[in-house]
Amino acid sequence: MNHKSKLIESDEFNELAKLIQKQFEEDCPELSVKMSNLQSELKQLERLRQGWQHSLGNPDLPLETRSTLEQDLANAVKQGHKIETRISELESASSKTQAALDPEAIAERLDHLAKLLEGDHASAMNVALSQHIEGIYCDGTGKVVVRMCRLGALANPEEMLQLLARPDVDLLDGQETRTEEIQNRGRRRTRRNLGDHFEDDDVADFANDFAVDPYRYSQLGDEWFTEDVFHIPDRPPCWSAAHAREVAEYRLDNEASMEETVDHFKKTMPTIRKALKYAKEHHGIDALGKAISQPSRRYWAKDHALQVAQFFRRPGASVKKAEAVFGKSQPTLAKAKRLAVEIEKSKETTSSPD
Repeated sequence: MNHKSKLIESDEFNELAKLIQKQFEEDCPELSVKMSNLQSELKQLERLRQGWQHSLGNPDLPLETRSTLEQDLANAVKQGHKIETRISELESASSKTQAALDPEAIAERLDHLAKLLEGDHASAMNVALSQHIEGIYCDGTGKVVVRMCRLGALANPEEMLQLLARPDVDLLDGQETRTEEIQNRGRRRTRRNLGDHFEDDDVADFANDFAVDPYRYSQLGDEWFTEDVFHIPDRPPCWSAAHAREVAEYRLDNEASMEETVDHFKKTMPTIRKALKYAKEHHGIDALGKAISQPSRRYWAKDHALQVAQFFRRPGASVKKAEAVFGKSQPTLAKAKRLAVEIEKSKETTSSPD
């Protein structure tokens, strides 16, 4: 048993076929009723035509009456031809409908779609899905609407268009449907390179033309569509936005430099800057600039100048020992010693009498 046979015999497929048949019968008026009414109308016209012809056989018929009857007869013949054409179209539509509802045909089309979706040819997938998806519409709020066509599994593109253009569907309805409203925003797309993913070139060409036509569903009522609505969740804010207030308040409260702030939060300098900018723009907290940390910047050599000078006055003091005691380099210690001399001179000048 091949894959298609298994599909047709499966409970899921039979349930789908029944649902499709039921939906089709609910959404479409019975063609047989329309054909019966048209045949009755045709018989009535035929009786009138015969009566008018009999009256026209009277040689004494007044000229004005004869002219009227001849015009009525011509109109009846014309109307009869229209009704006969209409009946033929309905019979053809009925035949196409039954073919489209054939379980074997439905299974074959679904199987073909499955094979395309399992493959790696994106263009062929898009063309096939265009027979099932009318469109995907998004807005700025994160709402996504996927509009599906119920006829997708029933017919290939050529049969589908014939079904859409069925004569029992009123195409002159003045009310604008959602389909028409959506199609008014459409534009023709680019034809796809389908390779050999369709059974023959004619089917591929027709499928391509159908897929790129934004008005392919314009003759179909809203009852043939379903809409699935999704909402894209809001993206979580990035680290700099989520921690902007915390970063700004830390820098202000601690008069921290950018380097100290980077070290505290274990983030890169660009991330900290981005957080501070976000805090200023969205929270009104301005913690940008060097002025935040400048007043608290430690000048170690100046603050410890006298301590360093006192250390070097001790017997046996050396630079190496000073480095070990203060944890500073030789240049910093030398600067502290020079500053100590300046400080002591300044004190002497201040304390000496005039």
